[in-house]
Amino acid sequence: TENEEHSVSGSLSYDRGRDGRGLRFSLSPALGATSQSGLDTSQPVGVASGASRGASLRGELGYGVGARGGLFNPFGRIEWRGESQRWSTGLLLEWRPGVEFELEAERYHARESVAHGALFNTRLRF
Repeated sequence: TENEEHSVSGSLSYDRGRDGRGLRFSLSPALGATSQSGLDTSQPVGVASGASRGASLRGELGYGVGARGGLFNPFGRIEWRGESQRWSTGLLLEWRPGVEFELEAERYHARESVAHGALFNTRLRF
């Protein structure tokens, strides 16, 4: 049999200036069949990934604030896909050029399961 799947998506974003200070946001809605890699690391351990149908929405809001020797970027994220939702908030510290630290807390809810998590990332660019 032959299967046809259709989808439509878009994206709206605003990024702060070159110095990293100020407001930034993004909003990405989608409707229809969307696919995800089997190596999707955005899902908590034990949550299956794959194709999903229906509507989804991703959004992020942050604000860059200058500080001694770096830049603080508090942010919030939301992701809604079918019956699952993910909310997270965190702080990104851009300490020096090429050195970043990120602390994020999240809540993931899918059907009747709920997961909470904390993430600490370090990025070194050279």
